[in-house]
Amino acid sequence: MRCNLREHFDQQVHVVLENSGHIDPEKIDDYIARDGYQALLTALNDMTPNGVIHQVTESGLRGRGGGGYPTG
Repeated sequence: MRCNLREHFDQQVHVVLENSGHIDPEKIDDYIARDGYQALLTALNDMTPNGVIHQVTESGLRGRGGGGYPTG
């Protein structure tokens, strides 16, 4: 059975690229102005290590190395 890559990629949410075209990627202040690093600040200040692991596992996030293994 062959994997339909178009179907696979069409279902993905482009979280990492959501600011593409809206900010200058060489200016960190542009990224911060669009709430960049907010998830990191939440993880560092408001969550336990186990809470972070739980959040990543529950998100269903998969690695981008080609195997598609669950990150959590």
